[in-house]
Amino acid sequence: AIPTLSQAAREWRQFQVQVTGYTETTARTNHQRVKTFIRLMNLEHKFPADMTPEIVSHFLTRKSTWKLTTLEDGKAKLQQFFKWCVYPKSYCVGNPVECIRRINLDHIPQERREKRVRHILTREDQQKLMAYLLAKEQERQKEFETLREGPKRRMMARVMVRAQWFRAALTLALGAGLRMKDIVELEWECLRLESRKIRVLTSKTRKWVRVPMSDEVYALMSIWPKLDERYVFPYAREWYANACHSSRFRDVFRD
Repeated sequence: AIPTLSQAAREWRQFQVQVTGYTETTARTNHQRVKTFIRLMNLEHKFPADMTPEIVSHFLTRKSTWKLTTLEDGKAKLQQFFKWCVYPKSYCVGNPVECIRRINLDHIPQERREKRVRHILTREDQQKLMAYLLAKEQERQKEFETLREGPKRRMMARVMVRAQWFRAALTLALGAGLRMKDIVELEWECLRLESRKIRVLTSKTRKWVRVPMSDEVYALMSIWPKLDERYVFPYAREWYANACHSSRFRDVFRD
């Protein structure tokens, strides 16, 4: 039986991981683009063969709220999806996105044509963040010292470890440019203290890169306790794995 668009999109997500070799994160992002198209156009019960260039173009120019850069990416993901529907699956005869050479900007308001403004942390912002995290650590340390041995003291010890890791993670993010997943997966073998470099397999591109350590990162890594033979932050790796989705883990960090 020919699957509906929603069913085909879920199947495509599995195909990307199992056959194409994409990471789960990339496959989820690609699938989300197609899901948005299906949801906003009320196509849950339609089939791939029902799609036309007019339907896709209407979504891109009128229904979607994406900005232009995301529109271009969304168009590319839809093209990949329908290309897969044509071959190897034979769910439809032609790819409806191939006929759309350029996105028509006539119906897209000016604010959606502009790129998203990225807010860069200033040196002052970084210092404020570090000061806040350090103050939190000291506050929990004082509370820990007042507690007697028992469940509450053990729980506070875990809270203190997490607070220390948050400061370490921020130092690595600012001083080495590492992503959250790269930080929690960081191994001792990747640290080159003698040359002040970190060799890391990036979670996004899956390529080995060498990044220089800032003075703050070098000072931190030089004294960080070795709690595991392989991973620098073994407990953070467990938190990340149990967070279901990386955005939930980042929300905890922001809090």
